[in-house]
Amino acid sequence: MKPLDYVAARRKNSENCQFSIYENDKGASEVFITIEAPRRLSFADSLENLTVELERVYEECGLTERSLVFSRFYLRNIDEQQDELLQSNLYRRLRGGVVSIVQQPPLGEGDLGLFLYHIKGNDFKKEVLEWGDDHWKSGIKISGANYQLLYASNLTAKGENSYEQTDALFASYRGLLAEHGMTFVENVVRTWIYIKDIYQHYAGVVDARNRIFDELGLNRDTHYIASTGIEGRLKEASVFVQMDTLAIGGIKGEQIVYMEAPDYLSSTDDYGVAFERGAKLMFGDRNRFYISGTASIDKRGNIVHPEDVLLQTRRALENIRALLRPHQADLSHMAHLIVYLKDFDQANAVNQIIREAVGGDIPINTVQGSICRPGWLVEIEGVAIVDAMNAYPDYL
Repeated sequence: MKPLDYVAARRKNSENCQFSIYENDKGASEVFITIEAPRRLSFADSLENLTVELERVYEECGLTERSLVFSRFYLRNIDEQQDELLQSNLYRRLRGGVVSIVQQPPLGEGDLGLFLYHIKGNDFKKEVLEWGDDHWKSGIKISGANYQLLYASNLTAKGENSYEQTDALFASYRGLLAEHGMTFVENVVRTWIYIKDIYQHYAGVVDARNRIFDELGLNRDTHYIASTGIEGRLKEASVFVQMDTLAIGGIKGEQIVYMEAPDYLSSTDDYGVAFERGAKLMFGDRNRFYISGTASIDKRGNIVHPEDVLLQTRRALENIRALLRPHQADLSHMAHLIVYLKDFDQANAVNQIIREAVGGDIPINTVQGSICRPGWLVEIEGVAIVDAMNAYPDYL
């Protein structure tokens, strides 16, 4: 399938629902969906609205609960809304996959946004992970002919501060990986780290992760992990850090290429953090790109266009282009984007810039969340897919 055909696979199911489909003749199709509840609805009505929209897009795309892999709820007020969400029919329905929950208010002034990822068309086994009495954590293992996808979300750990919680969280997650025959160094390809009050607690997360990675032998000369670290309110006041993750069993080290664009973006460890700008995963029938949270930064690590969110958006997009360019990919190959804004004053203009740059009705979750430096006003992450033919086994 040529890139132009892939762009044509983006659809607007309604004003509040967009989806994109990647499919080829090898069998595994990927579907990315965003849905946002309209403004001025109660939370109960927002849940009902999303359920109706979900039914429509499921019918149009031929999706079922079996094809569901991952979903994430974006809440406006997690303290007031989480109990009602957890008791809802929509939540119980989506527990057939992994479910992430975070307070990051969605753009449209509604109470609820949703992202979903489905895989269909291949014969795979799906195992929902059990967590005992902890119903907040969520996990799923997808086992296909060639690979195993291990998603986990809402991972938290106890500790007096963000350093201790991050340390315990990574230790617990490494234990989960070991249970499934995986390791952090060889199999983890993507993390999302949500931090309560990022300006207060981010430093502890960074220090703990830097120490852990150093102990594991992850450094600038080996590799880090594609990641986003962003502010989000979490399930309770005592939780400072929460993590979502993806690990892939059966993948070889040479299938993972860590992305860089040194003429545009500095290495992250130039300013003391440890994550990759992006990761290219090579499969026999496609290349998949995980673009980490990308902001308006230059090759020396400086913020570009302070105090101008529109120019920062353009620079962040240019940085993503630069990451994709050496791999024969561009913004037209993006399947899904998440846009984090410090505030929503010019949110519609930001989205317009992004849609013009990417083209088509790409699924976008635009949410409110402060970024790790106060001068950054916008951060963008996403997934891109392009056709490929190589000697590695096909996706899934």
